[in-house]
Amino acid sequence: MTKDWTRKALLASVAINLLVLGLVLGMVWRFGGPERDDRRPPSVSGALYTRALAPEVRKDLHERMRARVGTGEDRFEGYAEMIEALRAEPFDPEAIRTLLTEQSLDAEARMAEGRQVLADYLATAPAEARTAFADRLEETLDRITKKKR
Repeated sequence: MTKDWTRKALLASVAINLLVLGLVLGMVWRFGGPERDDRRPPSVSGALYTRALAPEVRKDLHERMRARVGTGEDRFEGYAEMIEALRAEPFDPEAIRTLLTEQSLDAEARMAEGRQVLADYLATAPAEARTAFADRLEETLDRITKKKR
């Protein structure tokens, strides 16, 4: 009974710590200081662009991404390593930091590939497709901004 409770408490604590770490890293990345001119604008998100794509285009770009960066199964190996590190005795906080950094760098590399795939598509898309994409993007942004008001 105590072992089960302890395990749940540990997992909850780790989850909360990872959430806080993610928030802090996100804030540092977004508001990193005046030397960080390479930040994307606050309102730009890959998810907005993905939602605005026509379903068949989204599927095609997803396949292109898989061809460029793989299926992502290797990302799950990182989680398995994290699970091992969390259970390791003695516990090594530095191993956790290293794994989180590696996962963050991997995610950024995948996002960069996604941006490139989208940019390549838009560079070759016919005007009608770009206009339809712009219309769907505008509709998505309108829905989001209306929710915030």
